[in-house]
Amino acid sequence: MALIIVGVVLIVVAAILYFVSRSNARLAMAAGSTEVSTIGDLRKLYQKVAGEVGAGMFNQQAGLQGRIECEQPLKSELSDTSCVAYRFRVERRWEEDYEERDSEGNVRRETRNGSDTVASNDRQVAFWLNDGSDRIEVTPEGAKIDMDKVVDRFEPGNPGGLLHFGGFQLTLGGMGLGSRRTMGYHYQEEVLPVDRSVYVLGAASDSSGSLGITKNRESKAPFLISLKSRDQVVSSAKRTAAYTLYTAYVCAPLGLVLAIIGLVHR
Repeated sequence: MALIIVGVVLIVVAAILYFVSRSNARLAMAAGSTEVSTIGDLRKLYQKVAGEVGAGMFNQQAGLQGRIECEQPLKSELSDTSCVAYRFRVERRWEEDYEERDSEGNVRRETRNGSDTVASNDRQVAFWLNDGSDRIEVTPEGAKIDMDKVVDRFEPGNPGGLLHFGGFQLTLGGMGLGSRRTMGYHYQEEVLPVDRSVYVLGAASDSSGSLGITKNRESKAPFLISLKSRDQVVSSAKRTAAYTLYTAYVCAPLGLVLAIIGLVHR
């Protein structure tokens, strides 16, 4: 039975890795085939098209590089960083004793570790991308966002009824773990800060009434906001696509063989 379970798990892992590979291959192709243009040139093209066919019809994949500007940026919850996007998670690390009975009826007392999320949040706000030639509004909803990790800290111990980190506070009342002993809390936060240079790959569209960068609602084209350059994005996506595809090709047949052996010896 164990071989069947391991085999099925490997097959599922192979399927997941295959889709990850396909997604990165699409990103590498889209970024590699979309030249980085200036916002000024993009706006001239838009004005020409709008003058010929009318406003509201422009929808073109665009690659842009510029600095983030935002009049009303967010403040991240753990590090209080001025940013246009952030995500954070607080995990409680715990351990507990449990009993395990073997096939002969013998009982062993063991200790296991685990974790669960006690708080998390993910926020974005629209911002301006400025490359010196012009600026354009970017609406990050639906984008894959590459961020800076600014907090990755484990605080040992049990703080009692209140968690406190930077500007973040959480009352722990009613969140008991029963027999589980709290070992500490792991704080993690990533941010997309203002005034940073980013590469944006998305749809240049005037569907909202003015030209902006959004997720393409008419296709599965990638929408990416990255602190890496276009060349770095393409290189990284190609490596990830190759590695995950190779691993999928290893896991799938191995999982199938193990599942068959398990079925034969049931």
